[in-house]
Amino acid sequence: GRDYKKQWETNFVIGEDGDHAGFDFAAQKVLTNLKTYLAKYNGNVSNRKIWVTGYSRSAAISNIVSYKLLDEELVSEDNFYGYFFETPKGVATENVKEHKSIHNIINSGDIVTHVAPECYGLHRVGEDIDLYSSNIDSILSAYRPDFVLSKFTPDKVEEQTSEEVTSEEEKPQPLYVDEPSFCAYLMKELTHEFEPSDPDNPVYDLSTREHFHTYYEEYITYLLSIVFSLKPATMDDIKTKFGQLSDMDMLMLFMEDGLYNFLKPILDEHEETYDDEKLRNSLNALVALIPNLSDLLAHVIVNKDVVISNVLRCVQLHAPETVFVLLLAAN
Repeated sequence: GRDYKKQWETNFVIGEDGDHAGFDFAAQKVLTNLKTYLAKYNGNVSNRKIWVTGYSRSAAISNIVSYKLLDEELVSEDNFYGYFFETPKGVATENVKEHKSIHNIINSGDIVTHVAPECYGLHRVGEDIDLYSSNIDSILSAYRPDFVLSKFTPDKVEEQTSEEVTSEEEKPQPLYVDEPSFCAYLMKELTHEFEPSDPDNPVYDLSTREHFHTYYEEYITYLLSIVFSLKPATMDDIKTKFGQLSDMDMLMLFMEDGLYNFLKPILDEHEETYDDEKLRNSLNALVALIPNLSDLLAHVIVNKDVVISNVLRCVQLHAPETVFVLLLAAN
């Protein structure tokens, strides 16, 4: 838990293969120290009991620690107790086995529980227990009236006349009806496969782990390092100026140097420290990707306030306050 902002950057260091690299790096540290402790104080596996728990990033790390403890027979299944909360997906497909002693207590309306995407071959180990409820707001108000979530708005589809629709299959379906389906929609749109429009200067999609690691991992982690180093006043100024953008201004952000030209003056005004070339290259790499996410982009522009509110809510659903209240309500 020390220097957590720095640790947060490695949430996006997925690596080329195997378990999620950022999570596995930390898991190996835990395992090394734990093995040393066990060898010194408890050499008898048969009478050894181990309890492992974690929340969010530490849940993902503990998920890896747990399956390795069991696979290496450092503890028996009957004597192991793994309880993890809001666990991201960080275990490679080849390492996934059925472990009855590992439990992931999640709220599927929380965006964190949907990453890394399963199309990257990453999963949770153990049983998932979903606390999501469509009555989250009323549950929160009963236990924590001071903790109010951003509003969630389902997608709306245009009504069609009976003459236009000849079967149930032809009826237009909403993109999302609740928080879990909204999170799933975002992940699907962000990782969909597309053909580069210019073969001589291809823009790679996010549909594979290889693409993410090779073309975007370095840029995203650098941008996160910038975000977590910003002063609160800088963040407030960015949010204010972003909220003041017109639809045309929003479109300009998605041109080359668009985000760079938007952010650079704000960073300079607040005397923030950054590498100009890295910032420009990182932002332009993401800007080049965005036009290929045309369906998502169009939806965001048309429904900007709704989408921002929905995203904020799905981030708030990751808060310990929310999960704790859902646990209380579930008794």
